[in-house]
Amino acid sequence: MRPQREVLEQLKAEFEGKARSLRAYVGELNDMASRHGTDSALLEEDLTKAKDDLQYYEFELEQLKGLTEKEHEGSAYWVYKDSSGEWRWNLRASNNRIIADSGEGYQHRQDCLHAVELVKASKDVPVKDKE
Repeated sequence: MRPQREVLEQLKAEFEGKARSLRAYVGELNDMASRHGTDSALLEEDLTKAKDDLQYYEFELEQLKGLTEKEHEGSAYWVYKDSSGEWRWNLRASNNRIIADSGEGYQHRQDCLHAVELVKASKDVPVKDKE
């Protein structure tokens, strides 16, 4: 079994490569559209997906940075894409066990992050017994 630090560094390198490729791809799409006068609506789906994927990898890199530098100890919300390509979140305790999750997938990362903020904002909502 490889040490956790080695695995994290490997993931970090992989995500940096993917983020770099996505930045280049987004730049190429924008450049191609402006150079050839292509209607941006024709590229909108590709651009949106590439930008969402880029945000995902940049977020994951920040999370990995925190883990490798031991900056973020304790529980944390994690967002990720599931196997069907939808965005989900989960809340992990400091022992890395999942203690809450989104329960549904979101098409856009921003919607998933909004759901996390709604959960965070509900900290003063009362707890009631179901009779």
